[in-house]
Amino acid sequence: MDYPLHPMLLPFPIALLVTSVLFDAIGRCFAKECLQEGAIWLLAFGLLGGIAAAFAGNMAEEAAEKAGFAEAVIETHETLAIVTLGILGALFIWRLFVRQRLTARTMTAYFLLTAIGLGMLSATGHFGGESVTLTGAASKAFRLFQPPSGTSQDGRRPMSIDRHISERLAGAQRCQDRGLPNQENRLNPCAIGRR
Repeated sequence: MDYPLHPMLLPFPIALLVTSVLFDAIGRCFAKECLQEGAIWLLAFGLLGGIAAAFAGNMAEEAAEKAGFAEAVIETHETLAIVTLGILGALFIWRLFVRQRLTARTMTAYFLLTAIGLGMLSATGHFGGESVTLTGAASKAFRLFQPPSGTSQDGRRPMSIDRHISERLAGAQRCQDRGLPNQENRLNPCAIGRR
């Protein structure tokens, strides 16, 4: 897929899910049923947005695999996304059936499960960012901001972003080939420059 639909959809479910938790917490603290009801709807729309982002991500994954990119980080991102959607789906069903009849004990359990869901959402985002960095998937987006070919204002030719990313990927691959620990496999330009 040439169009970056997955990263365009991502902010919506994240914002809706986090706002849902805030509405629930504020609604519970101030006994505002309208906020708690709104939290259920925000959770529903966030879940739908997450499902749409997952489908778009699946299409992007297929394109990355066809291009020959490594699958390990992408697969971790996908697995975390599925688990996160499962947790948030369970929260939505729970809230849909319970509505305002949450006791202090069930609300505590709900907020604990919500914290786990948001933690999973954060981990999913982290590995999604890693997959973009490691696969070079961002190079097409960077091309939009690349200066036109020729000389720059200071008289030097700008380095191609594709070449820059390829060099960083080659450095990361050398780290993997050497079997260095995961911290060394990061695309840290300072660390790669010392090798």
